[in-house]
Amino acid sequence: MRKILMVFLILVMFQSLYSSILISPVRFIFSVSPGKLYTDAIRVRNMANAKVYVKVYPSDFTINEEGSLMFYDPGTIKNSVSPFIRINPTFFKLEPDEEKWVRFTVRMPKNFNGELHGMIFFQTVPSGYEKARGHQVFLSTRLGAVVYASTKGKIEKKVEILDFYLKENLKKESIEYSILLKNKGNVHIRPKGNLIILNSEREKVFKAKINEYASPVLREQIRIFRGEIGKDLPPDNYRLIAEIDYGGKENLEAEKSINILKDVKIEEFEAKIIEASKKPAKEINDLKIENVNDGIIIKIKSNGSLNYSSLFLENPFRLVIDIKGVDNKISPRVIKVDSNKIVSIRTSQYQIHPEKIARIVIDLKNKINYEILKDMEGLKILLGNVELIREKIKTPFPSKPKIIFSAKVNGLNLKNGLNKNFIKIKNIKGNFSLQIDLKAKRIGRIVELAGELGKILEPGIYFAELVVFHKGITPLISYVKFKIE
Repeated sequence: MRKILMVFLILVMFQSLYSSILISPVRFIFSVSPGKLYTDAIRVRNMANAKVYVKVYPSDFTINEEGSLMFYDPGTIKNSVSPFIRINPTFFKLEPDEEKWVRFTVRMPKNFNGELHGMIFFQTVPSGYEKARGHQVFLSTRLGAVVYASTKGKIEKKVEILDFYLKENLKKESIEYSILLKNKGNVHIRPKGNLIILNSEREKVFKAKINEYASPVLREQIRIFRGEIGKDLPPDNYRLIAEIDYGGKENLEAEKSINILKDVKIEEFEAKIIEASKKPAKEINDLKIENVNDGIIIKIKSNGSLNYSSLFLENPFRLVIDIKGVDNKISPRVIKVDSNKIVSIRTSQYQIHPEKIARIVIDLKNKINYEILKDMEGLKILLGNVELIREKIKTPFPSKPKIIFSAKVNGLNLKNGLNKNFIKIKNIKGNFSLQIDLKAKRIGRIVELAGELGKILEPGIYFAELVVFHKGITPLISYVKFKIE
């Protein structure tokens, strides 16, 4: 029997001049009363010289802190519109230059406030591919129309600037910035704004756009807006003022100062993460359930250290854990549990390419407190009264990871400021802050400073802000972003 090889090259895009199909509109924003229906349509046109077959399906998506799109199966994420959307037709043929309207209907759930979001994908598929023989390569185009459906009369726009970081770009003699914005409302926003630089005479010397193309920030999400402003800035004390319009009643404003000195420069500032001694796992191979007085412990065993992320979902209640870089060798794949807390536990090889991901889904009967502990054997998932359970179990933690911070400052005079230099560490969620002092490793034309953090940090994105004092008086600042997996 001849081996069949079908390779689908999926081009994920919103619109492209090189697509065999075009869709319009590509964005829907509407409000619906709870329990009511909203219906609209999307036009699809075949731009190719041959007939095409198109399948249509919903998808979940999120936008991460850096603005990158990430797609998920329908109904996976919180506030997904996928469970409430119906599409017709979901498969059809288009002759050359033919167009077709695809209708969709959203029923807004009752007792829901705010906004649901999702994507409707249109993907070309080869005709008769199920009968293909031999080696064939098919090029498939995928286009998406985004849907934002909000509850009429129950939306709230609320935004906060969490942090504002600055550092000098030595090559361009400019200033780099990162602004952390949190959408605390229940609908997406499209913030835009300006960043201006004032010199010590309060004269405006530069102005730049923030989020010029109005990239969205989803509800309850955090975004990092980065950029660069200024060119050939002479030595001075500069004040940077950020003004952001997010569509609310009042604009947001934040300001921060930075000193640029002639002969004193922070040439290097970095954070180096020294991982725990155990090597990364290649597989998860066992799952055990232990009932304790205060809840349940689920033990996932592996042959190394696990890199995981978790997500708690409702309707129905379930805890989803994705473990990266491993094969799933747990059997059986569906485990029924006799418990008043858990319905079942499902495991799968969720993804193979471009990175292996094993997924564990714990189906729950009710909302429950949980905590995930990482140890030398794998993971322990605590369900119930996690504080009491944690006190009773013995967890063989791996050797503590370290974060080593180092800085090189050219021309820094430590007179009267030897013990004043420090680093302030924060996570982007705003619920963790820590300051560590720096010690001088080398004093000369170039001063080398170092600090160490031995505390185990929760997975997430962190910013470290460096503050050093020239002659004990004039502060110089820089920052670095790092991620704990």
